Amino acid sequence: ESVTAGTYVITESNIPDGWSLANVACTGNSVATTTGANSISVVVSPNEAVECTFDNSASATLKITKDTSAAGFGDKFGFTVSGSSATAFGTSGEFTLDTATPGFVRMTGTESVTAGTYIITEGNTPGWSLANVACTGNSVSATTGANSISVVVSPNEAVECTFDNSASATLKITKDTSAAGFGDKFGFTVSGSSATAFGTSGEFTLDTATPGFVRMTGTESVTAGTYVITESNIPDGWSLANVACTGNSVATTTGANSISVVVSPNEAVECTFDNSASATLKITKDTSAAGFGDKFGFTVSGSSATAFGTSGEFTLDTATPGFVRMTGTESVTAGTYIITE
Repeated sequence: ESVTAGTYVITESNIPDGWSLANVACTGNSVATTTGANSISVVVSPNEAVECTFDNSASATLKITKDTSAAGFGDKFGFTVSGSSATAFGTSGEFTLDTATPGFVRMTGTESVTAGTYIITEGNTPGWSLANVACTGNSVSATTGANSISVVVSPNEAVECTFDNSASATLKITKDTSAAGFGDKFGFTVSGSSATAFGTSGEFTLDTATPGFVRMTGTESVTAGTYVITESNIPDGWSLANVACTGNSVATTTGANSISVVVSPNEAVECTFDNSASATLKITKDTSAAGFGDKFGFTVSGSSATAFGTSGEFTLDTATPGFVRMTGTESVTAGTYIITE
């Protein structure tokens, strides 16, 4: 514009929310300027061509939230932010959020940032995978990538980006009847978030009538959480002798023919059900054909021999009506017994 020489005060008088004056400067032949709040005072001398430039920066807020509440576990998660105000979150834009706190949620502060594009990347934590990431704001625009989100933070926006993770682990169930020396078919039921990995409705059968009398499921990938494993169909003659689980930091609670196991993220848990086999054994002495009775000593050897007496030794006296005498029907563990008269 053509103007008469003189002093002019130029004021940026209506700055939109989210914007601030970063710099103002004038150029010209022998220009003299004085800056004030959002303004500049410039002396335009005769024959000068003066240009005054107002540079503005746009501000907003950005908050990053880590949520593992759906998994029911907490862990430490590393993040990296890139963008003009990345260092608001830490050196080189790197920081850690630890959700091992009440509620399994942890967040950064609401950081003041210059408007622009920010890429937020979640590092790899063993046993965890990114289930969802989303950002909220006035008119937020975001694009998701592998473990990351690229978000455009517009001036005066208050943006929050939340990373939701699911936790994974493995679970294996083993049936062991090797101590009994026999095999059979045993039904199981698993309840928990990934129960169907083991079969429809979490039900399956393990048949130990194989070499070694041991049968196991595959090592199934499951979401971390609590699983109840029940030996739901125990064949006649069998009882659960012991059940135990192994794993990194596994916690278990046993119940009637079952175990409740907490499978934590990245754990490899194996639960083994040991069964003993039971039967009955009865020993009869018959001298009725001879028509006489007497006292006869016996010795039993085998796993339940003492059911018949100390060291498995006892006496049957047939000097009774009928010339027949027998032991009681004794409960014994299945196996081989030698009975010697």
